[in-house]
Amino acid sequence: MYPVFKPVENFGSFIGNTVGLMSALSPKGMNPKVAEYWQGIGESFRALGSKVVDALGGDGRAAGEITPALASIVVARKIPDGIQLLDWTRKSPRTGGDAAHHVSRNHGSLNLNKPNQGVFYGNAVEVVNDAWRKAKSGDVTPITVGNRDIYVVPRDNSGFAGGAGGQLQNFNHVTIITEKGTNRVVTAYPSGGTPPLPKNYEFPLLGGE
Repeated sequence: MYPVFKPVENFGSFIGNTVGLMSALSPKGMNPKVAEYWQGIGESFRALGSKVVDALGGDGRAAGEITPALASIVVARKIPDGIQLLDWTRKSPRTGGDAAHHVSRNHGSLNLNKPNQGVFYGNAVEVVNDAWRKAKSGDVTPITVGNRDIYVVPRDNSGFAGGAGGQLQNFNHVTIITEKGTNRVVTAYPSGGTPPLPKNYEFPLLGGE
């Protein structure tokens, strides 16, 4: 019976691919967050099409998952009102990649060549975007150091301590560093609850000023 219902799955995939394609038509002109939003919509439609096919083929478990799959399109992909989304377009002067590339490359997977490293669970960019929404809806106040704003956002199970010196302990915060007064991402990584020290910070000598 499966071939009979194959067009249903194809329809879901067609919608998903079409919606996902919208994000690729103008990669330079589209806000990266908007592109991610539409890609998520496409993935949700593809998942929904698959559940419908399984349910029509007699899979009772899949039938029970249709409603959650549909809800993921209507609810989970809704962008919260009044929240300024992160801008990932800042280019790294070292690699030439954008901030999303930088964060994913440095904190998306374990790298034992680094002495210490915060490593995200799951998709690094999605975790940071979720932490940013929590920061803005919860009024997390940044610490400003020079021309950078540092947000330390509580978010359970965001990542773990990696690198050669990491002990794989769980991190329940995400540190997001943006250009001062803006939403432009410089970097982000899972962390403990303490803000990072600025680069080249020098501890004062005991007895000194």
